[in-house]
Amino acid sequence: MVKPIRMLLLGLLMTGWGTMAAYARYGAIARAANPESRAKGYAWNYESRDGAEKRALQECERTAGVGNCRVLVWAENACLAIAESSVGAAGTGWASTLDRAEAHARIQCQGLGTGECAIARSFCLPYFER
Repeated sequence: MVKPIRMLLLGLLMTGWGTMAAYARYGAIARAANPESRAKGYAWNYESRDGAEKRALQECERTAGVGNCRVLVWAENACLAIAESSVGAAGTGWASTLDRAEAHARIQCQGLGTGECAIARSFCLPYFER
């Protein structure tokens, strides 16, 4: 019984399962400070949190203008989502699955008391369910 377990572990290591923790990828979502703007920026698959946040801000600031955006959420090796209401409120979420990230974003948005919230964008970084 010990030999089959060793073979299984060796197989997992050879296919890359043993290196997943070392393969960190970051993503971020930024949004304009003015809710009427609705400008957003996204970044995914970056090697650092800083890189992901900077890219998301740059994407948002293309529409909203420099200095008018802020990062709402970042994650490492996870899924991210942003939900918005019709009056401009926003909620974000991150989790190990896309469904959970979207649920967290909706709950946070609806918790602001601004009515129904819909997912504006969601995505997953490597190794996570879609």
